[in-house]
Amino acid sequence: MSNVYKEQIVFAGAVGFLNGLLPVNLSDSKVFLPESVEEQARKIMRNFDELLAQHDLSRDHLIAVQIFLKDFHRFHARLEVISEELFGASSNVSKSVVGVQALTRDALISMNFVIRTTK
Repeated sequence: MSNVYKEQIVFAGAVGFLNGLLPVNLSDSKVFLPESVEEQARKIMRNFDELLAQHDLSRDHLIAVQIFLKDFHRFHARLEVISEELFGASSNVSKSVVGVQALTRDALISMNFVIRTTK
């Protein structure tokens, strides 16, 4: 599958960085974004899983996530409701959420990830 958006994990030793992941279809840029912030967050995580799998990694390798939310006051509480689904019940992932004015493709959410290559 060709990734038209060219998202990639950049490694620096045992740490990897993936910035600006959007709720897009990685192989077809013409596919519309999901409408709700919850579905956009789930799509980002499916994209993240797909990109991790290319390096034989999983969400268990996630160290930190920075979440950018358009309309923070409206969507933060809705995102918290599905946070356990996204990051796990006993997750030790460092998480920060930042409100922003706008995102590429008029997305409601974008995420940056930090991973480790060992568990």
